[in-house]
Amino acid sequence: MPFKTLYNWLDKGWLDIKREVLPDHGVRYRKSHDGRGQYTHGAKFINQRPDEANLRQEIGHFEVDTILSGKTRGEVLATTKAILKLNEELRGLIKSITSDHGKEFAGFKEIEACGIAHYFTHPYAPHERGTNERLNRELRLHIPKNQPIESVTDEELTMISKYLN
Repeated sequence: MPFKTLYNWLDKGWLDIKREVLPDHGVRYRKSHDGRGQYTHGAKFINQRPDEANLRQEIGHFEVDTILSGKTRGEVLATTKAILKLNEELRGLIKSITSDHGKEFAGFKEIEACGIAHYFTHPYAPHERGTNERLNRELRLHIPKNQPIESVTDEELTMISKYLN
């Protein structure tokens, strides 16, 4: 029987047990939530992408990911700025971006305000961006997880990029 049911019965007075005899005196602890998923309200999902993006028939539809985890606001801002700078350098070539639900993509509304459509994959569905996930796995063969990305030089990244492409 689930312990939650027992506590519910205890709260309703259906059991003849005192809270003092229970572990932690019957005090319930609530889980804290880290706010995941709250920033994607109003987001568009991958099944709303145009056929040109799904079939890869048109240049300008990108699937993006980060190797580092976006845990801070600074990383969110850096990711957003990097995408906007790349769009500026490509003279507006970016038509859409598809990413996972990582916190580093919390600035998607700012990106959409610049005319770039941003689509998210469904939660726990990495297969929706299979090519991208495969590339990350290949990259991790050259840069192990225990090695900080910051320690890799630009020359090394260029060599790895040429090898993978």
